[in-house]
Amino acid sequence: MEAKHKVLFVDYVVRTAEGEIVDESMPGEPVALHLGIGEMIEGFEKAVANLQAGEEADFEVGPEEAYGPRDDAMMQEIPRSEFPDGMVPEVGMVLGVGDGQGNEAQFVISEVGLETVLCDFNHPLAGQTLRFHVKVDRIEEHDAADCQAHQQQEHCHQGCCGECGC
Repeated sequence: MEAKHKVLFVDYVVRTAEGEIVDESMPGEPVALHLGIGEMIEGFEKAVANLQAGEEADFEVGPEEAYGPRDDAMMQEIPRSEFPDGMVPEVGMVLGVGDGQGNEAQFVISEVGLETVLCDFNHPLAGQTLRFHVKVDRIEEHDAADCQAHQQQEHCHQGCCGECGC
């Protein structure tokens, strides 16, 4: 018998500790969250695992169970010559880089010097405590194969509730 996975359909809002909204579902369009497959940050999954249909919850998730602490080793100085010709790097720009083998990373420009650009490869929410408000619309159980198929779909929820690895 194939294992079943719990799937919560939720409406949610996520804020920083300062109250800034960093992610939210579209009102009236609950998002399917597949538990137990690594789709969501650890602290979120723990907090919602026992919720029932119709329940609402407010909770916080610290950096250790979200996107980890900020890591100074993730700050890298890159020569300006490595940026595309004609591009003018500016503080706050979010850019992506790939290694030609399908691996990609995003970074934020933190400082722009004459010769180098300081790039921050930390997750934008690293080091932050996140505040969630969640309302469970309904709960379903899916086969493990359904959950794996969900992970491979082109529409992939990349918000702060999880990174399903697509």
